[in-house]
Amino acid sequence: MANVLTPFGFKHLGNVGIGMAPSYELRQRRIALGQTNPIFHGDPVMTVTGASGGYIQQYASSTALFAGVFSHCEYFSVSQQRKVRSNYWPGSDAQFDVDAFIIDAAFSQFFAASDGTTVATYAPSGVILQAAIGANIDVTIATGGSTAPTAGSGQGNTIAQLSGALLKASSIALTATLPFRLVRPYSDFVAQQRRS
Repeated sequence: MANVLTPFGFKHLGNVGIGMAPSYELRQRRIALGQTNPIFHGDPVMTVTGASGGYIQQYASSTALFAGVFSHCEYFSVSQQRKVRSNYWPGSDAQFDVDAFIIDAAFSQFFAASDGTTVATYAPSGVILQAAIGANIDVTIATGGSTAPTAGSGQGNTIAQLSGALLKASSIALTATLPFRLVRPYSDFVAQQRRS
């Protein structure tokens, strides 16, 4: 049986060992009341710039100001007439701006699946090679959500409330503006766990 691509966004693994106690480093930010694009647990987010700056929204491109990875949010629900805590922002139903919690610590490490696109040097068959470690990478992500998103589309799952974001293998480069750096393959992490 072939492997099935089931994206889950960016799962926080912890922080790079720098001699500090581990922490999830959640920071509170805001989603503007008028922001109708859903944001899912594990979605990369960016800071909105311009006149309505300071808010966050789902990450859109490598030219955006990357802010962190979305964990959850809290908002006063119009339909339920109470404060709701949710693993995703559905894009509506809030009375006021939404309190969002993101992981934005500089040394955070995340586990994410690749979209399987190819690049000759680093992912010739869609699988990211050891040679890519130390390079930077962009994200495949799509706006909106679905109860059954197409694998590889980058769209979030409204039932599981999980991101559909993937690492964009074809973007691997030393470009400093890309939001993530490849640190090690997940297979190394699993092998270490088994030896322990």
